[in-house]
Amino acid sequence: MKKIIMSVLVVFFFLPNSVFAATISSGANSSVSITAGELTFVDLPNESILFENYSISGSAALVRNTSPITMSVNDFRGTYAGWKIDVKLSDLVGPGGDLISSKDSSLDVKCSNVAFTAQPFTCNSDVNLPITTTGTIQTNLINANNDSTSAGTFTYSLPVNFFALNFNNKVKVGTYSGTLLFDIGSTYAPW
Repeated sequence: MKKIIMSVLVVFFFLPNSVFAATISSGANSSVSITAGELTFVDLPNESILFENYSISGSAALVRNTSPITMSVNDFRGTYAGWKIDVKLSDLVGPGGDLISSKDSSLDVKCSNVAFTAQPFTCNSDVNLPITTTGTIQTNLINANNDSTSAGTFTYSLPVNFFALNFNNKVKVGTYSGTLLFDIGSTYAPW
């Protein structure tokens, strides 16, 4: 009988040493490098921006754009610095070099258009810009916040009737042409 008890005692003493092991931990540093992307226009209007036709009459002209204008912006800079899109219309040159700026002209920008204001970061007050021989002043259409909400891809649609040209009836018969410039800036400018 003594032998059996001894065997049990030996197993009992060695069992705790083999079951309980010390915890060993090890760590390794990890990192990832992030490089900046770009702030760019992805899509811009490729076709001419057309306005309604005007027949010379006893009243001044008010002609509007006849098709929507779509553009997209990518902001993958990783700075959350915000951005803005401005618009400027050059003077329109007609037959024989006749300038629309000499016709008491202006460009209305209809920022209060409901379809436009439903999009993020847009202006919301209409603007009237006199047209001079150097065109209109540059005006802000879209102003993305300087926080994480300005990062990513954004597509904007400027609806029909968003722009309106105003000029008097002392124009020449023919086509007046110019440039509607959309400029993207990397600086947020609070309204």
